[in-house]
Amino acid sequence: MALLLAVLLFRTFVAEGFMISTGSMAPTLLGFHKRVACPKCGELFAYGTAWDESANHLAASSSEFEVEQSICPNCSQQGIDLSHVPRNHGDQLLVNKQAYLWSSPQRWEIAVFRNPNLPTEAYVKRIVGLPGEAVSIRNGDLWINGEIARKPLAVQRTMWIPVYHQEHRPTHDTSFQDRWVSTDGWLEPTSNLRGWRSSPTTFLFREQTAGGATEALPAISSDSEQNTTSQPAGQTAVAAESSISWIEYQHWVRSGGTHITTVTLEEWPSDLQLATLPPSGLKYDSKTKKLSSFGVLPDDVVSFLKTNSQNLVFLQAINKLKAASHLAPITDSYGYNLAANSMEPNSVRDIAFVGELSLPQDQGRFFIQLTDGLERYTLDFDSQRESVRLFLEGTDRPLRVGPWSPPERGQSVRIEASMIDRQVALAIDGHEVFPAWPISAVPPGAESPRSPVRFGALSGTVRISNPTLFRDVFYTFQRSRHAVNRPYPLGPEEYFVLGDNSPVSHDSRQWEKPGVHRKLLVGKPFLVHLPSQPGRLKIGDQEWLLRLPDFDRVRFLR
Repeated sequence: MALLLAVLLFRTFVAEGFMISTGSMAPTLLGFHKRVACPKCGELFAYGTAWDESANHLAASSSEFEVEQSICPNCSQQGIDLSHVPRNHGDQLLVNKQAYLWSSPQRWEIAVFRNPNLPTEAYVKRIVGLPGEAVSIRNGDLWINGEIARKPLAVQRTMWIPVYHQEHRPTHDTSFQDRWVSTDGWLEPTSNLRGWRSSPTTFLFREQTAGGATEALPAISSDSEQNTTSQPAGQTAVAAESSISWIEYQHWVRSGGTHITTVTLEEWPSDLQLATLPPSGLKYDSKTKKLSSFGVLPDDVVSFLKTNSQNLVFLQAINKLKAASHLAPITDSYGYNLAANSMEPNSVRDIAFVGELSLPQDQGRFFIQLTDGLERYTLDFDSQRESVRLFLEGTDRPLRVGPWSPPERGQSVRIEASMIDRQVALAIDGHEVFPAWPISAVPPGAESPRSPVRFGALSGTVRISNPTLFRDVFYTFQRSRHAVNRPYPLGPEEYFVLGDNSPVSHDSRQWEKPGVHRKLLVGKPFLVHLPSQPGRLKIGDQEWLLRLPDFDRVRFLR
C-alpha cells in the first residue's frame, strides 16, 4: 500500500509517462508507425499509421490511413511494400510536471499540455510563441513581433530532418543518379592526378600531378585576419577559387515534383503536332523560345516524342530537358506521411551540411559553400592560418573569422554548417566557431536552389566521410487561420504551439482558441524512456508479434 501511494504521488506531482499516438511531432517524436527499410538504399525510416485529426478531417484511427506503400525519403524510391511490416507503438515520454511551476517555458521547448479546445486531451507540441508576442508564419519561417525567430544551432540539431545520407546511397540501382557530383569528374582511386576520388561513403582529394610533383599553391598572407586579406583589389578573398576542385550536391529525384525546368528551343519541330502530345506538363513558348516541363519529364513521354519526331535539334533539347528535370529543389515532404493525402510540397532553402573532415595540418585548404538561391556564402578552412573565415560571394573581406585546430594525422573532425532561419552557422566537433551570421529575408517567389551546397579543396590531402544533408522544419500555412494572413497577438498567459510535422499537425494554426493558457501546461518531457520495436515469436506454424524495447532510441530531450 505504501509503494502504491508513493507511485501515485510521484505520478501526480513529479513525473508521469505519456505515449505519443499521432505523428504531429514526427520525426522528433513518433506516433503509431511502421519501421521501414528501403529496398533500394537501406535507409531505415518511420512511416506513420496515425495522424492528427486535421489531416483531411479524418480521425487518427481511420482505416483510410492503413496504406500498403510508402516513398523513401532518402532516395525517393516509390511503391515500397508495407503489407508485411508490423505496426509499432508510439514513443513513450517521461514528463517533468514540476518544470513550469517555478520557471516559464522557453521558445522551441517541447511541452505537454491540455488541448485548449478539449481539455480532456493531452497534446505534445513545440512552444514557439510566448505571452504578449505577435506570431506570424512567412515562407515557412516563424516571425515574432515582425522579426524572424532564429533558432540557435543547438536547437536546430534537434529539429533537423534528413534529406540524404551518402552512406545509404543506392549501390545496385542503375536508375539512381548520385547526388554528390564532382564538377571536374571523378578520378580513379590509384590516379596521381589532382582531384577527387569517390568510394561509397568517402570522398578523397589529392593535389599531386601525374609526375608526382606537388602543384604550386597560391601565396597565403599572414596579415591580420580581422582587417585585411592578401588578395589584389577587386578579387574575392577566397584565393584562386577557379582552382578549387568542387563536389556539388544535386537534388536528383526519380519522378514527379512541382518544379519547372526550361531549355532553349528555337522552333517547334514541323513533324510533331502539339495537340497530339499526351498529358505530360510539357510546354513550348514560341515567343521566349523556351521548352519547359512541370516536374520530372516522364519516360513514356520521351519515348513518344522520339518515336514521332525525327528533328535532331528537338530531340537533343528533349534529352537535355529530361536530364535537367530530374534536378529539383528540396521540399518539405516527409517519409513519415501518407503521400496520397499530403498537400502540395513546399520548396525548402533552409539546409544543413554535416560531414567528417580530415586534412593536413600544414597547408590543407577546404571550402564549404551554401546558397539560398540568391546569395552564396563560403566557409574557408585554412590549416596554415589555423582559422575558418566566412565570405559572401563577390566580397573581399571576411564576415566572420574563427580559430580552429586541424585534426591530427589519421583523425577527423565533425563539421556542421547550416543556412537556417536566415543565418549562417558553423560548428566543429559540436562547438560553434563564431557567432552565426544573420542574412536578409528572401523575397517572396524566389526559387529555391537545386544545388544548395558544395564542398571543395585547393591543397593537401583532404578527406570527407559520410556527408549528410538535412533540412529545417517548414511551417505550412495551408488549412491555417491564425498567424498566416496577419500576426496573431498572444495574451499575457498564452503560448503558441506548433508540431514539427507541420503538414499534418493539428495545432495553434487551426484551433478555434489558438493560445494555450499557462494553466493548461502539464509539464516538460525530458526522456523518451520506452521506445519500442516490433518483434516476432514463431513456434511451429504459430507466429506472434511482440513489442520489444528499442534501447538505441532511448534519449533525453532538450
